[in-house]
Amino acid sequence: MAYLQSLNTIASLAQTEPYEAVVQQYLTLIGQHPERVEAYQSLALYACMAGQSAAAHHVIDEGLKLDEANARSLYIKARICDEDLDLAPAIALYQRSLVLAPADAKCRFHLSLALLTAGDFTAGAGLYGSRLSAESLAAVGSTPRWRLQNQGLKVLLWAEQGLGDELMFARFLPCLRELPCRFTVQCDRRLISTFSRNHPGLAFIPRGDLAGLLPHFDAQLPLGDLLVIFHERIASPLVRDSTLKPVARPDIAAAFAGHGPAKTFIGLSWLSMNADSGLRRSVPLEQLLGAFSPEQHVLVNLQYLAPAEQLQEIRRSGFELIDAVDAYNDVEGLGAAISHCNTVVTIDNSTLHFAGALGCKTLALIPRLANWRWLLDTEHCYWYPSVELVRQQTAGDWSEVLAGLRRRLAGEPYRAAADS
Repeated sequence: MAYLQSLNTIASLAQTEPYEAVVQQYLTLIGQHPERVEAYQSLALYACMAGQSAAAHHVIDEGLKLDEANARSLYIKARICDEDLDLAPAIALYQRSLVLAPADAKCRFHLSLALLTAGDFTAGAGLYGSRLSAESLAAVGSTPRWRLQNQGLKVLLWAEQGLGDELMFARFLPCLRELPCRFTVQCDRRLISTFSRNHPGLAFIPRGDLAGLLPHFDAQLPLGDLLVIFHERIASPLVRDSTLKPVARPDIAAAFAGHGPAKTFIGLSWLSMNADSGLRRSVPLEQLLGAFSPEQHVLVNLQYLAPAEQLQEIRRSGFELIDAVDAYNDVEGLGAAISHCNTVVTIDNSTLHFAGALGCKTLALIPRLANWRWLLDTEHCYWYPSVELVRQQTAGDWSEVLAGLRRRLAGEPYRAAADS
């Protein structure tokens, strides 16, 4: 009992104390109880999340020497390989862990993400349902899951992820229009008008309490499970060529009028507010501005909740800036602004999904440790044909990406001759 209390105490210290101090606490506990594997597991996972991959591998390997058939140790070893983008051994380790602990939903979920990242959408999609929490499943209650063979039913598709995910999975909504069911789609209220206009025949309602809604439906499906059912159709013309049509907004059009014809409009988004990965995804604005030229480019603010001082920084750097829309609350205005841009340059956030869903030419700045949606080592975007993925090669270093972006916008090859 005292041992587990010590582990919990160290875990709480990890939220506030320096990395070295936390590691020393774990090492002290391991020295006192070298036969217990839990401290090895906790330290390895902590080192992994801190970006200390080599140390994490060493520690978990020591733990595996104590028990080579420990499902959690194998899972943590897989997570470390995942962070290294070493997917083949990660997948094998997740699979070994699940043989020992087949009920481990977290392991199944991370296996699904590794498979999806590796481009194995058949196997990955089959496990993607394990992302759902026990709380979400409890809210569904006894309402059956909708299946493709079910016909003539009233079906609720319920939202369970963020705004960008709703846009991404909405790529599959045209597939529903072919089916003999009545579909109602729950989504962020900011998307209702856009989705209703672009997907006739489907009903859209704002996100809300599932328990009160489900008695009015014969079946239900979490929105992300459209991937499970329709992943093989992502390259079909029905899905590939489906783009959202922006609404005409005279106020937005007026903001673009009167600028010199020699300049191009570059939509810009640089900041992610994701609690887990926002720092990794975001690009420092002062670095990003170096990819553009005030003589050639008019910058268009597409950043939701953009800090006022950063907008001032853009203007102080000599750029004309169009800041005509509340990109957080006014989704239709955001779509209209994107439609006026020659190119959108954005990080991995909801702006990327809006631009891709609208079919706008987009350069997406993707961190080295990317979300599964962007796969690995490809410039092609699986979800949006108009999006090109510009990938960071070294974690935390955007310099090469931005140098290539600068060459691209100047009409030169993306990579310098020496890099070819």
